[in-house]
Amino acid sequence: MVDLMVISPQGQAFVIDVKALYQRAFWGARKQRPRDDLYYIFAYVPDVGSNRFFILPQTKVNAGIELYRKQAIDRGRTPENAAKFPGVTWNYVEPYENNWEVLPK
Repeated sequence: MVDLMVISPQGQAFVIDVKALYQRAFWGARKQRPRDDLYYIFAYVPDVGSNRFFILPQTKVNAGIELYRKQAIDRGRTPENAAKFPGVTWNYVEPYENNWEVLPK
């Protein structure tokens, strides 16, 4: 499932899955089958203040989802329970703010 189908200025097709929050929190996201052309934009759109955008390729998001799952299990959740609410933390995506250069040219 994707939100946007895009053609880069040089003609390369790719897709974007957009996740949005209005306050700093956990980003819900599910692993998707591997695709070289899938990117995520995590949009922080607060009621007050500036919008912020975090751009990651699918490989990084899948890795972040797995990291969160492992951390939840380490904190005592069962593997089944940890899998019910997949996603990535704010701290995981924050280093990718304005990482627009990762998108195809």
